[in-house]
Amino acid sequence: MRTDKAILRSLCITILILCLLLGLRFYSGIISPKQRVQIVPHERYTTRPGKLPNTDALFRQARFILTEVWRLSNAQFRTVHNQTSPLAGKLHSLLSQATLQLTARMTLLEKLSGHRERRRQAVDALSAEFRSRLSRLQNPPDCNRSHFALGNSKYEPICGYGCTAHTVAWKLSYTFATNRTLLIAPNDWKSFFLPVSNCSQIDVPAGQPEFGFQDYAIRGIKGSYRPPAMPREWSARLAGL
Repeated sequence: MRTDKAILRSLCITILILCLLLGLRFYSGIISPKQRVQIVPHERYTTRPGKLPNTDALFRQARFILTEVWRLSNAQFRTVHNQTSPLAGKLHSLLSQATLQLTARMTLLEKLSGHRERRRQAVDALSAEFRSRLSRLQNPPDCNRSHFALGNSKYEPICGYGCTAHTVAWKLSYTFATNRTLLIAPNDWKSFFLPVSNCSQIDVPAGQPEFGFQDYAIRGIKGSYRPPAMPREWSARLAGL
């Protein structure tokens, strides 16, 4: 009896999800012009205030819905499926196949429409620009005129290879956002990695205000930026991707 109730509950949830998906349908050309004038885009598809959603955003949202349906199916049918219920197993299999087929067709549609390739090219262009700007910032032509941030590479013994690399990357993201050159002190960082800059600590001008890191805390820094956030310039450019 408990199994039948569980199956019924799962069927109700599945039907509800399918009804919601049907409610998110797109209007085709069979709708009359008069009806089209009355159509108001749903706010959940709006990527930016006052602007209509782009195709890439709709693709991502559709993939998200499919993924959630698949996860919900696995979560709801896990208990009854372990009890070898034929009805639950068959319904779970049908839902899994349906989400897989829809995901495959969405991937093909993205490929045929060219959206995936255009997005990849845009990401590659931003990546190349970011690497170029980071390289210029970390390797300035005149170290005496640069603004620096001093990072400590000495950490607790429990902080190993990955921990140290992660911490330095965290500091590097901050210095990039604040337009400063990161220096690692002491210089034993080069025992594991290539130098992060062509400048060294001796290039820091004596009169420059202290701008350093103490472990994970940041001293002498004012501002609202904190990793893993990114500069507004880059976040705006990445929003459409």
